[in-house]
Amino acid sequence: MEETISKLKSLGREVFYPKGVYIFHMGDPAASFFYLLEGEIGLYRLSREGKEVLVSKVNGEGFIAEAAAFADAPYPVSARAAKDSRLIRFTMESFRKGALSDPAHFELMASVMAEKCLHLAGRIDTLSIKSPKERIAEYLVAHCKGCSGGLIDIGMKKADLAKYFGISPEALSRNLKQLADEGLIEVVGRKIRVKDCKRLKNLI
Repeated sequence: MEETISKLKSLGREVFYPKGVYIFHMGDPAASFFYLLEGEIGLYRLSREGKEVLVSKVNGEGFIAEAAAFADAPYPVSARAAKDSRLIRFTMESFRKGALSDPAHFELMASVMAEKCLHLAGRIDTLSIKSPKERIAEYLVAHCKGCSGGLIDIGMKKADLAKYFGISPEALSRNLKQLADEGLIEVVGRKIRVKDCKRLKNLI
């Protein structure tokens, strides 16, 4: 897998986006997809009121907008650099030309998109079946791995985090307070300290 990704990188061109600069906008034709090398990218959708809502963030290495590009569809979100970021930009034309000589490239992208489909299915399951408290616990458990002192930097406003969980800001505050009262977490501004990850897992 790593060897294939390394070869795939040669099919694109490295680009740099300073913090705050858009990589692409929602609704634009998806003529390219990207691989994040370094930095952090925020993915946004527009609300009915025309306001940007943070859908998710991509940090560490990973692909962005590959499904839209392969489907020849518009970008379903806007992407903006949350930090100074280095990416590799692949045009579909350059990818197809290079991948014709090595089918492993197509196999890699099929694997990446299948994994994202499974993740999306899990998100749908979480939003439709689990309670708000269980959704929050699941999110915190997933993000507390490797964090220093159990401190998770949420990196988004409370309203955006509430929309991520599919609940109101009031419900988010209420459930966070309940978890804090139970001694499982501590809210520190936009950061949350996980005090008992094992008990949080038991809530999921």
